[in-house]
Amino acid sequence: MKLSMWNIHSWLQNRNIPHSSSIRSNDAVIRGIRLRKTSAEYALLSAPPPNSNYQALLAFGDDHIYFRTLSVFQALDELNYMFSIYNHWNQALRKLNLMHGELKNFLALSYELMPYPILVFQGDTLLAVSPQFQTEAESIWNRYQQLPFSMLTALLPDGAPEDCLSNVPILIHSKLLHGRQIILCSRIFQQQHIRILAAASHTPLSPGDLHLMQILADAVCCNLSLWQQKVHTSDIRSLFLSIMQDGSIPPNAAAILRQLHWEPQQRYTVFWFEKRNGSDSLTLDKLYQLFRQRYPDAFCFQFDCAVLLLCNPDRSAEIPDEAAFRRLLPADRFVVGQSNIGTGLAVLPQLAQQAHNAMLQAREAGRFALFTQQVLLDYMHQSFLKDEMLQSLVHPAIRRLQQYDAGTGSQLLRTLWAYLYAGGNRNAAAKTLLIHRNTLSNNWERIQSLTNVLLDDPHEREALLLSLLIACVPGNFP
Repeated sequence: MKLSMWNIHSWLQNRNIPHSSSIRSNDAVIRGIRLRKTSAEYALLSAPPPNSNYQALLAFGDDHIYFRTLSVFQALDELNYMFSIYNHWNQALRKLNLMHGELKNFLALSYELMPYPILVFQGDTLLAVSPQFQTEAESIWNRYQQLPFSMLTALLPDGAPEDCLSNVPILIHSKLLHGRQIILCSRIFQQQHIRILAAASHTPLSPGDLHLMQILADAVCCNLSLWQQKVHTSDIRSLFLSIMQDGSIPPNAAAILRQLHWEPQQRYTVFWFEKRNGSDSLTLDKLYQLFRQRYPDAFCFQFDCAVLLLCNPDRSAEIPDEAAFRRLLPADRFVVGQSNIGTGLAVLPQLAQQAHNAMLQAREAGRFALFTQQVLLDYMHQSFLKDEMLQSLVHPAIRRLQQYDAGTGSQLLRTLWAYLYAGGNRNAAAKTLLIHRNTLSNNWERIQSLTNVLLDDPHEREALLLSLLIACVPGNFP
């Protein structure tokens, strides 16, 4: 187990051993202590220069720790004891996992090295707290739970630390705790965020505590993988996640849905929420909590860096709209996309994809919300363009005109679209294109000679119009 000079500094602070330090590096690379010759991975412990106010000096590169009261050998004994405690702690964490120990035991075991309140939580569920700081930890949790969403977004401005996709703990001053130092670590487990939060107690936190948090977080995630039911709010989330990921519907789906008083063949719609800038996890947790309270007839869950709200119009008293979301959320901070309304659990993967695409389009357009119905034609055409079977049915004349226009810069395909859209009326098509009727007639003749189609034939026109709808994006035409 490799440590840093910051770990030694924190240890000495917690043990009330007088010392001074000059530490610039956060690298956790120290393998041990030596008294004379040292290598790149060992710190050197020596007597200070004559007439010094210190009894011993620990040096590792440009980093130094000065002992005020301990001699060289006393300091060596203390540091060896420290390394033994660290190694024992690391081994004990692994042993707890092998024995399927409870999560709270990990926090209790960490007290000597991490003497401050630690909380492990997921969404609005508190999984464990440090037993030695149970009252204080639960007070922190209750303060967070009772904090209004509007106040949270005001305290965490855009650009707050983005820990949503990072496994690395961060050390910050928390505005939620009146500037108190905290370490926050976010891990993705079963497509959910597991948070581990440590709050400074009597002594300041340091980069050494970040290294300890990294080790503790690894052990906690390993433990949760052994006790998966502890992070599942219910089998309902597992059901929806399974359906969305691979489209599989388990045999007991109907029984699971009865917890929500839903039926498999009812109607569903999906809302997809993301932050416009950044992805601070506490805001997403609070958003999840807000929706669970505000829409009890719906089902809310977190998915990566998003919050999804699944509604059943056949059972819900209220299906929210853009106005409802604007009353709940700051429109400049969030982006929301809604899917179409589909029937049956089997369409959930497509509904989730629709909601995600609508959210992405809203983000690109700088809008707060975008519902699939508002972009349904564009969405259908994007689906057509990706479907190889549909593309194989496109009339050869359309492909010929696409190649001709690309090579010559002409707009025969646009002319054909206007003519077909006008139902074969040349005057109406010329007016749509803002060209003279004779110009349209010339283009009309050119299209027939290039493609060998009879544009006067209504069946031919119907096939061409359908092919244009499948092969081309409508925004390219009037």
